[in-house]
Amino acid sequence: MKAILIGLVVVALAGAAYVYQTRPQPLPQIQFPVGDGETISLDDVRGESQYLVLILVLHGCPLSKASLDMATDLAEEYKGLVTFAGLLMRGGQARADKIQEEEQLPFDLYSYSDMMAADLFTTRDFRETIAGNTIYGGSVIIIDDENNFLEMLEREDVRGFPEKVAGLLGK
Repeated sequence: MKAILIGLVVVALAGAAYVYQTRPQPLPQIQFPVGDGETISLDDVRGESQYLVLILVLHGCPLSKASLDMATDLAEEYKGLVTFAGLLMRGGQARADKIQEEEQLPFDLYSYSDMMAADLFTTRDFRETIAGNTIYGGSVIIIDDENNFLEMLEREDVRGFPEKVAGLLGK
């Protein structure tokens, strides 16, 4: 009987730990520099949409290109429900603007480097919330309308990105 009771306690603790680890995690109030000392908040980037999908971009990375292509296809389909934006991991806002124009992205591309320069500590907290210490180009970050980090798709999981977005919307 004692062994059964201990087993039930272990299962309950494991379940509680899983729920705690998979709960939505609030993101710090990050600001994206947009030039001339101006910034835009996460709320302003998301607008009225239910979700914000951030694509982490390393220019020249094949996975980043694939994620941007998928996001471009999805942006029109889910307009008003999901906002898409890119976060260029290396290079300033001028480079982000140039890449956005060259790639003809239908969404904004912001500079992670400029974000870090503007507010190192909040940017560090943002990075720790989404991924700990490792961020891969092409990764997809999903954020809800309360600025909670829901999930990050990286590497092979990025292939399921369109289905993940459809699932969020119950489609």
